[in-house]
Amino acid sequence: MNLATVPAVNALNAITALLGGGTLNMYAGTQPASPETALANSNTLLASFTFAKPAFTSAQQSSSIEEQSAVFQPASVQPSANGTVTFARASMATSAWAAGTLYNAGQIVSANSKLFYCLASGNSSAQFPGPNSTSASIQDGSVYWQFLGDATAIIVADFTVGTSGADIIVANTSFSTANAVTITDFILTIPAV
Repeated sequence: MNLATVPAVNALNAITALLGGGTLNMYAGTQPASPETALANSNTLLASFTFAKPAFTSAQQSSSIEEQSAVFQPASVQPSANGTVTFARASMATSAWAAGTLYNAGQIVSANSKLFYCLASGNSSAQFPGPNSTSASIQDGSVYWQFLGDATAIIVADFTVGTSGADIIVANTSFSTANAVTITDFILTIPAV
């Protein structure tokens, strides 16, 4: 496939918009087969970064690719565990469902260990516990939700991590709770003519 510039920019914008306020978690252990595959018990969370909102700068073209640079808040974090980083997982930000709240179409909330997509704007019910069905259309006060899945976060992408030849290049794959980790550049790209 050879994308034209405008569709490439739109595709990249759609992906980067998902990450605003989301997280980039860096793990030790074997990378799951796909972003839809659950983490293994042997995967250890080493460091967690939060994407700014918006998460990325405007798309720019650079020698037949469209690219956007991420912004993290903060750019440096203290690892929560010691280990060798092997992969990272980026997730969308979701908020917890709240009673009596105005929700707009397109918002995603977590309730009862499930994720729900707002189909039609409205105010949520004043009663807890919020949506709990797996239906395609769930009425909650005057808002309508669609069940997305049993989870509390939506995974956007997995990345390999290494000192070379990986999606994310790091100076040292050994993370220690004694040393802060800083992201200096995080650029997503998509080919375009």
